[in-house]
Amino acid sequence: MSGNFVVVATNQTSGRGRAGRTWQSLMGNLFCSFGLTSSVSTIRLSELSFVIAVALQAAMTTVLRRGIEAKI
Repeated sequence: MSGNFVVVATNQTSGRGRAGRTWQSLMGNLFCSFGLTSSVSTIRLSELSFVIAVALQAAMTTVLRRGIEAKI
């Protein structure tokens, strides 16, 4: 894939993370990955992922019903 994209799934059965670590994410949650083209330096990319996670959590909290917690 190239360019900007978002992949959304209801579950993951062959997830891979850093250092090739694997995981499974069961149905009932929302899972997504973002691919962005950017001029941000590689040193600052970890900061960008943190800022995006905080912004997503704040946005989801505003649209969820009371008693439902958004976890990132």
